[in-house]
Amino acid sequence: LLCIVAGLFLRALCCATFYPGVLWVAVSRKNLALHDVVARSEVVYDWRAGDVDLDAMLASICDDFADAGRDASFTPGPRLVAQCRPNALKRALTNLIDNALRHGGSAHVALTDRDGGIEIAIADKGPGIPPEELEKVFQPFYRLESSRNRDTGGTGLGLAVARTIVRAHGGDVTLANAPEGGLVATVRLPKVASA
Repeated sequence: LLCIVAGLFLRALCCATFYPGVLWVAVSRKNLALHDVVARSEVVYDWRAGDVDLDAMLASICDDFADAGRDASFTPGPRLVAQCRPNALKRALTNLIDNALRHGGSAHVALTDRDGGIEIAIADKGPGIPPEELEKVFQPFYRLESSRNRDTGGTGLGLAVARTIVRAHGGDVTLANAPEGGLVATVRLPKVASA
């Protein structure tokens, strides 16, 4: 039941008829309440789209993590402006960078203009993920066996929320193991404007 409700909630995030407001879900399992879903994704209630300088957004996110003593770095790319819901997209990117830091020990973020679109690569130096798990980790509440500890493993919602938000912007998020080791999360967004 919990996964069904979470799935419906994540679908509602993309639904054009979903009205902003307070959503409280009282279902819980083993001290994991679905209000965690709301806490992690409440920023999607900001339905106002606007032009966002992705270079500045990514630099700000990485600077915030670095100021907190975490190993996050950003390689600036071309100044790319995207039409998006800024709070929602920032939440998705923050989730992905936080995941790299938590499970890979570091996060190196790069922004590029690739194949007529925008590409954001978030690389870590961790152990990677078994190939058969690369798609499964996007399912709500799915966690790899090595991240079962709630203190370090999170709730299993970060990647699901990130993908839902990015897809609502016409893009996608994929994961791949890097040949030199580590994991790379790649966000692809349609190119709206270049400044």
